[in-house]
Amino acid sequence: MRTSPRFLARITLGVAAWALVSGAPAAQAPSTAANAAVHAKQVKRLLITNAMVIPGPAVPASGPIDILLEDGLIARMGSRTAGRWPAADMVIDATGKYVMPGIVNTHMHWHEERVGPIPIQYERNLYLAAGVTTAREVGGDFEKTKQWRADSAAHKIIAPRIVHYPMLRDLLKPGETFNGSPAEHRALVRAAKERGADGIKLIGPMDRDDLIRAQNLPWYKELLHPSLEEYYKPSMTRHGTFWTGWTATQEVRWRKNYQVWMAALREFGLKGGTITTGDDAGYLYGSLYGFGISRELELHEEAGFHPLEVIKHATSDGAKVIGMADRLGRVRVGYMADLLVVNGNPLENLRVMNPYGTDVMSYNGQIINNYSGIVKPGDANVKSVHGGGIEWTIKDGIPYHVPALVKEVKELVAKGRAERTRTTSPQQ
Repeated sequence: MRTSPRFLARITLGVAAWALVSGAPAAQAPSTAANAAVHAKQVKRLLITNAMVIPGPAVPASGPIDILLEDGLIARMGSRTAGRWPAADMVIDATGKYVMPGIVNTHMHWHEERVGPIPIQYERNLYLAAGVTTAREVGGDFEKTKQWRADSAAHKIIAPRIVHYPMLRDLLKPGETFNGSPAEHRALVRAAKERGADGIKLIGPMDRDDLIRAQNLPWYKELLHPSLEEYYKPSMTRHGTFWTGWTATQEVRWRKNYQVWMAALREFGLKGGTITTGDDAGYLYGSLYGFGISRELELHEEAGFHPLEVIKHATSDGAKVIGMADRLGRVRVGYMADLLVVNGNPLENLRVMNPYGTDVMSYNGQIINNYSGIVKPGDANVKSVHGGGIEWTIKDGIPYHVPALVKEVKELVAKGRAERTRTTSPQQ
């Protein structure tokens, strides 16, 4: 992974043919063809054909366009019929699908042990399944995050690209105190740079607020790890969990709090502020790894932003904030080949970005917009089906098939639940 030529010390604020699927797109059968699709393997030349492209910086979608990825970069865009293109080692047919840049998650944590024993690959897979190709860790284990950053850059692990922003307290030596003086801040910034951090996270005073419940999300049935399920239980001491005895009045006030912050965010955007996405997942109900990002995209639209602006927040604006806007966050020749192939049009329905997919309308077996005007009451040709979802997440030109990632997550969850059942069962 290339980093910015200068050390970045920034402030992180704690703040239309579709695949019909059942939970996620069905896994593709193996093929022996020379250009067959592969999962989680480096491909020298990967060709995406017939895609509708959402470039990233709030530019309208266009297409169909062919995209050639070579050695981890976007090498060509246009039509293969307009000139001689080199042969591809793998081809993804994106007919009727939408291609957009990978998502930059600017506020996340690798937990593993912080909320209970969780397989780290569980988190990595969920983030990739949600389209996150770059993840900024803001306060994890310093040396472990540094190692994972190197492993991800070298493609030794299946994970998003990792950007490392430790908290100041993580830079203190054992027994060392911190009083907050300018000299101490400067010393810690220098220490962070010397140890290999990409930036630092600063935290100021903040009030503790109650948090809303979301206990019955449909994907929790198969994708919620039992360690997280235990952590999400009511607590007055754990960061981010909801409190015991949640009242109707507290819920009303919390919804009002959302409205206040949405209005402030919209005003900030109108004044030219840079807005990004981050899920701080694993701490509270409704923010399961990756799914929290999907929900945040919907909340940005609720705050008044057009879906093109929302995607800009999640891609090119995120790249800007981490100092990588010159090579990341856009579907553009010469940029890193971080792309998503989405079953559906996010500009019409951001819920198609959810790894679980969403309910959509079909007419005679074809997915249509429910506001198309062709549907009449009582028409037997109309059905509600499950569709959408990201089909491929591509990072550095390496394709990750989302159904395969989700299948592994389900297996990890099933294993974790079986182990918990054995350890909590009464002695015979």
